[in-house]
Amino acid sequence: MPNDTNGDDYKKLEKASVNLNFLKSNSHTHIGPLSAIAELVDNAYDADARDLHIDFLDINNEQFLELRDDGLGMAREEALHAITFGHSAKCSYKIGRYGNGLKSGAFHLGRELLLVTKKDGIITALLISHRFHEDQGLTNSVFVPCPSFDLDGIPICQTESEKDRFNLEMKIIGKYAPLGSRTLAELADKITGSTGTIIIIGNLRRSVTGELAINTTKDPTDIIVDSGEENKPWRESLRKYLEFIYLKPRMRIHVRGEQVLPKRISENWIAKKQQLISGDQFTAAYNKILDEKNETVKKCEEEKALVMSEIGGTNYTSVRREDRANQKSLRLRVDTSQKNLDSAIADRDAFKKEGKSEKSFHLNMGIETKDRSNNGIHFYINNRLILWGNKEAKFFSKFANSIGISMFLSLDYSLFSAAQNKQGFDHVKDFQVLVRKCNDALRDYSMYLEKSWIPTHLKNTWNVRIYEGDDVWAVLWGVYGYNNTTSTTCVQTHDSARDQVMWTTCGIWKLCQMCRTWIKASRPNEIVGSNDDFFCCENVNHHGCRTIVAEDNDFSKLPEKYDHILPQKRLTNSAPSSSDSQNSIRSASSCSSSSRLLNVAKIESHERIHSSTGGHRLGESFSTTSVKMEPIPNNAHDSHIAEVQRRHSTGRAISPAVSEISRRAGTAPSSQLDMIMGEESDESQEALTIRAPRQRAKRPIERVSRRNRRDQSDDDSDSENEERYATAPKKSKVKGKAVVRAPKMTREKWLEEMLNQFLTAHGEQPLPKNGQRDFDPTNIVEQTSRRNFKNNQRIVDAQQAIMRQIGSVLDHLKRNPTHNFKIPASGTVEEKLKNIEHQIKGKKK
Repeated sequence: MPNDTNGDDYKKLEKASVNLNFLKSNSHTHIGPLSAIAELVDNAYDADARDLHIDFLDINNEQFLELRDDGLGMAREEALHAITFGHSAKCSYKIGRYGNGLKSGAFHLGRELLLVTKKDGIITALLISHRFHEDQGLTNSVFVPCPSFDLDGIPICQTESEKDRFNLEMKIIGKYAPLGSRTLAELADKITGSTGTIIIIGNLRRSVTGELAINTTKDPTDIIVDSGEENKPWRESLRKYLEFIYLKPRMRIHVRGEQVLPKRISENWIAKKQQLISGDQFTAAYNKILDEKNETVKKCEEEKALVMSEIGGTNYTSVRREDRANQKSLRLRVDTSQKNLDSAIADRDAFKKEGKSEKSFHLNMGIETKDRSNNGIHFYINNRLILWGNKEAKFFSKFANSIGISMFLSLDYSLFSAAQNKQGFDHVKDFQVLVRKCNDALRDYSMYLEKSWIPTHLKNTWNVRIYEGDDVWAVLWGVYGYNNTTSTTCVQTHDSARDQVMWTTCGIWKLCQMCRTWIKASRPNEIVGSNDDFFCCENVNHHGCRTIVAEDNDFSKLPEKYDHILPQKRLTNSAPSSSDSQNSIRSASSCSSSSRLLNVAKIESHERIHSSTGGHRLGESFSTTSVKMEPIPNNAHDSHIAEVQRRHSTGRAISPAVSEISRRAGTAPSSQLDMIMGEESDESQEALTIRAPRQRAKRPIERVSRRNRRDQSDDDSDSENEERYATAPKKSKVKGKAVVRAPKMTREKWLEEMLNQFLTAHGEQPLPKNGQRDFDPTNIVEQTSRRNFKNNQRIVDAQQAIMRQIGSVLDHLKRNPTHNFKIPASGTVEEKLKNIEHQIKGKKK
C-alpha cells in the first residue's frame, strides 16, 4: 500500500460481520475441492444462469480458478449482503440457504476472492484478500473494497467521501486482486450479456509439498483430486461429479472449455417402481426454518426501530428546509427498512401456509444394469445431490443380492435440510428415520422382484424360464451380461442384441440443450443428432422446443399385492422343445446354488460317463458350462422312470445336472449315473436341496376325537395341523397288544435332521433350535477336505519320520560289531527289518 494511506482510511471501507480467523475455520467445512467448487456452482444455478464456465488459468506463473455465469447478477447492496455471514434472501425452492457458500467454498480453494457482477447497467467488484489484511496487520476485522461503476467506467458516487472511498477501493483491488495482469475493466468486458457474474480465486491451496490441491495436468478438460477412492470417479473428477449433481440440469456447465453432459440417474434402470411416503413425522427441518424466518422478522423490526429512533419520532417531512438534505438519506433508510420488514413477514406467512399442507415424497427404486456396483441410495434436496450411493440401510449388508438395486429420493427443503457443506443432512435423527423407511421399502421391493417381476420379465422379454433350483438373480444377471451374481468388479460383456432390448426397456434419454427437458426414445434413429453433444427438441419434430411430451416420470407404483410366479419343474416324460432346452441350459449355467455346486464337484471328478454297449443312442452329445456329458442309452428307460418315482415319493431331490440329461433324453435320471455319484452325494443332495413347497389352500383345524384322527400321510403338506399331530406318537392295536408307532416326520423336521447330520459330519455345530444360521455348504465341504488332507499329510510325515529313525538305528547297529545280527548292506528299510525279524525268529527256535 502507498505510504500516504493510514489506518483511518480503511474505516471508509465496507466491513464484514466476522474476523479473518473465522474465514479460515469456516473454509474447513468442506470435505474437498470438489465440494467447494460445487458450492460456487450452486450460486450460479440459483441465479437462473443458462451457462456456467469453469476454467483454470495460469497467467505469468500465477494460477487462478475462474467461474463465469450469465445469471441474474447482483447490485451493490446484494453484493454486500454476500459478505454478511448467515444471510440469505433466497426462496425456499433455491439450493443455498445459509448465505455461506461463497465464502466457505472460495476460501477452501484459495486465499484471494474477487467477485465482479453486472446488473442494471452497473458493474460492481468485491474483494476479500488475506494478503491485504496480513500486510496491513488487520486481523480483528475483514475490510471489503466494493466499488461500483457504469459501463463507461464512471464511478457511481454521490458525495466527495464516496469518491474518496472509490479511489481507495480501486487502489487496493489493483494491488491485491487476482487479476493476472488484466484490468478490472477488461475482466468486466467478459460478461457479454446484460447480467452475469465472474468469480476469480487466487493464491490456490497447496499441499505440504507445494503442489496444488487440484490436479489440472492429468486431464486437460477436467479438474481432478486424489480422494483415494478409485472405484468412485465422482469423488475424484469434477466432470463426473457435475454429471449427476442436479436431477433437473437447467444450466449448461462447461469445464475447461468442454461441456458437461448430464446423466439421467435412472436411464439404465429396469423394474422402475416407487413408493409414496408421508412426511408428517419429519418436522425438525420445518421448525428450524420457521425459527430462522421469525428471527429475520425480528431483526427487520429492530432495524426499523433503530432508524426511527435516529429521526426522533417526528414527522421528517415537516423539518426545516435546510435540514431536509440530511433527512433525505433517513427517509430512504426508513422506506428500505419497512420494505424489508414487509417482505420478511410475507415470506414467513407463506412458509407457514405451505407447512400446513400435507407433505409427501416418493422412494424411486430400480435395478442399475450398466454400472451395477454404482448402486445405493441417492439423496437429493431441492434438486441438488446431497449423498450419492449411500448404503447405511441394513438391506445392503444383509441381503446378498443387493448389488445393482438402487434408489433415489427428491426431497423438499421444508422437510429435510442439508448440512452446511451440502454433503449430508442437518438433522441426524430425521435422517436415521428416513434410512429405516428406505430399508423397509427396499426389502419389499427385492421380494417383489424375486417372486414376481424377474420371472415375468425373463419370460416375456428374454424368453427365459425359471426352473426349480435356479437362482433367479444369477439368471437375471446372466442375461444382462454378468457371469457373477455378487462381484462388484465383474465387467459386463457387450452384446448388440442386448442393447436392442435395453433400448426398448429403458429407452434412450437425451437432454435438450435449449429447453433443458429430458426426451425419451426407444431407438437411436428416433432422435436426429443423437451422437452430437448439442441436442435440441427441434431435431425431433421441427416445431420448436417443448412441443413434444417428455416422459419425466416413468416409475410405476410398487404393488402391495402381486402374484407369486412359481418355478417350473425340470422333470418331464415328454421331450421338451428346443427353445425350452436352450433356456434351461442357459439357466443352469447361470445358477450358483449350493446344491448344484456339490453335484458339479462330484461329476467333474469323472472324466466321462460311459453308457452300456448296444442299444440305440441319441444322435449327439451336449455340454453345459461346467459338466461334460454324453448321451444316455434309451434301453434304461424303465429303470429311469422307476428311480424318479422312488425319489419323488420319498422326497429325495434330483440333481439339476441329471435332470437336464433326462430332459434331453426324454427319460428320468439313470441309475448308472446315481451309482457313479454314490450315496454320499445323495445324502449331501438330500440335505442341501430344498424344493419349493406345494401351494395349496390351508385346511381349517378341526377338533376330532383321538380315534377319528385321519392319518396325515401327505409328505408335501406343511400345515400347522400336521406339525401338531406329528409331535405325539400314535398307538395301534395288533392282536390285542398296543404298538407305539414312530412319530411321522414333516418335511421341515426331516430337512433339519439331514442338515444337522451334514453339519455334524463335517465338524460344524448343528442348527439352533430357536433361531437361524447362515452357512455355505460348498465352503464347509472344502474346509473338511482341507482338514482331511492335512491329517493325511501329518500321518504320512509321521511314517516317514519313523522310517528315518529306524534307518538311523539300523545304520548304528551295522557300525557296532557287538551284536549278533547280520545287517544287509543294501535294500530298503522294510527289507532290512524283515531280515532282522527272520534272524530273531531263527534264534528263538
